[in-house]
Parts: sequence; structure tokens; C-alpha cells
Amino acid sequence: MNVAVLASHEGTTLQAILDACGGGMLDARVVIVISNNADSGAIRRARAADVAHAHLSGRTHPDAEALDRTILGAVDGVATDVILLAGYMKKLGALTLGRYAGRVFNTHPALLPKYGGKGMYGMNVHRAVLAADTPNHSPGGVRRIVHYGFPAWARNLMPQPRLFVSASFGAWPAATAARASPR
Repeated sequence: MNVAVLASHEGTTLQAILDACGGGMLDARVVIVISNNADSGAIRRARAADVAHAHLSGRTHPDAEALDRTILGAVDGVATDVILLAGYMKKLGALTLGRYAGRVFNTHPALLPKYGGKGMYGMNVHRAVLAADTPNHSPGGVRRIVHYGFPAWARNLMPQPRLFVSASFGAWPAATAARASPR
């Protein structure tokens, strides 16, 4: 399975995916990394892993439709099967969502909207979830996969797998991703 990863910041989730692919735990290949941040860790990680990468943003494409067409062209150009939003802080355009309907997945470390919004990205989210220790966020928090490209009523019927992550595993996510257990 060819995976396009879109990420805005450090790229720790991307690194966990790259490690899982390289270690044979995930039968997939990251074919491109796109970031809206030219200096993101995700771009550095893609470069280090010899994965195609691109900085595509409102800065490179001030017109939203042009940006959407360019993102779509980039993911189509590498035979993408699914798109993974791994800490991507921007909305995808209608063209990309339309072409990849049912094949766009967003990772988020907690149930939205409780741990979403301004400033809630990267380790800030993980720290907030770990500190909360609420019934919906068992000790160590929850990593969720949210489906995009489906009508809202259908998303509510789809499974949203949870991985419970323990703070005792160390820094998230590289040290914890392989040890997280589904519940």
C-alpha cells in the first residue's frame, strides 16, 4: 500500500510509520511527505529516509484551489493508495478529498474536540491527554484514527480504533508506537 503522509510539524508520527514500514510491522510504503511548513521535522525526516517530499502551502500557492490541485497532483503522481494526515494542521481541499474519498485518515492523540484547537498539537496534546487521566482517556491517553472523505452520518458508524498509550513507555510516539496495545 502506498501512503502519502501530510504533516505540519516535527514528524514523530511520520517517523513511527517509517519505522513500522522499515521493520516489516506495516505492509506499506511512504511514497511522499507533504508539509505546509518548509522547515518542518517531517521534511527533514523524509529527506533522511530518502522519501519524496514537498513543501506545499499558502506561501507556495496563495490561491487555495491552486494549492489543492498541486497537492492532488503530488499524491497522484506517486500512485498513492491512502493519505495519512499525521499532525497536518490545514484542511484538505475539495479536489483532494473528492479523489481520495474514503481513503484519507487523520491520526489524533485524543477525542476531538476536547483536545483540539489553538496550541493543541505535538507534545502539547499528548501532555494534556496524559495529565487528564479521565475515563474516556485511560491512563496514558488514546490515539485515534479518524476517517475523512465520508459523509458525517457514515463516519459515526465507522470503527475508530483506539490505541491506549502508557506514559511509562517514554517519549511519544517513537518509543510508544510499537508498544501501544489496542483495546
